[in-house]
Amino acid sequence: MHAIFRHLLTPFSRLHRQVRLRTKLTIPLLCILLISSSIIGWTFYTQAKKAMISQMESRLDSETDKTTEKISLLKFTFASDDQSYQKRLQYELQQQESNLSQEGLILQQYLVKNGAFHPIENVTKSAIEIPQDIAIRMEAERFGVIHVPVDGHIHTLAFTHSPEESYIYVIDVLQESYLGPLHEITKIIVVTILASLVLIFVALLAGCKGDN
Repeated sequence: MHAIFRHLLTPFSRLHRQVRLRTKLTIPLLCILLISSSIIGWTFYTQAKKAMISQMESRLDSETDKTTEKISLLKFTFASDDQSYQKRLQYELQQQESNLSQEGLILQQYLVKNGAFHPIENVTKSAIEIPQDIAIRMEAERFGVIHVPVDGHIHTLAFTHSPEESYIYVIDVLQESYLGPLHEITKIIVVTILASLVLIFVALLAGCKGDN
C-alpha cells in the first residue's frame, strides 16, 4: 500500500522540486485573490438583491394603497352610474399598468373575493394560476407583500383590502422584471471572475515553463 501511494505521489513530488519558490508563493496568493473576489461578488449580489426586493415591496405596497383609494373615490363619484364607473375604473387601472410597464415591470392586477383570484375585465391580460390558499391567506392578512413561485417563476404580490372590505386588490409583478438589471451585473462579475481564472491559469503555465 505504501508503495502504491508513493508511486501516485511521485509526479507531484517531481513537480514540487521543479517549481521555483516564486511560483510556489504565487499560486496560494492567486488562489486567495480568486476566492476573495468570489466572496465579494456573492456578498454584493445577495445584499443588492435584498435591497432591491425591499425597495420594490415598499413601492408596490404604496401603489396598492393609492389604487384602492382611487377605486373608492370612483365608486362614490359614480354611485348612480355603474357604466361610467366601470369605464373610469378600467382607465385608471390601465394607466397604472402603463406607468409601471414604462419602468420595465411586468405586472398583472387581480381582485380577491371569496377565497379566489378574479382577473379584472379588460385590465388583466395574461392571468396566471395562483394557488387558492394564497387568496385565503390574503383575505386573512388583509394587506402586505408576499413572494409566490408560479410555473417556475417568482411573483411579487402586493395586496391591500378595500375600505368597505368587499375585496382585496392585488398587484402581481414578475420578480425577474425588476431584478433583471442586477442579474446582468452579476453575469458581468461572473465573466470577470472566470476571465481572471483563465489568466491565472495561463500565468501559472508561463511561470512553470520559465522555471524549467
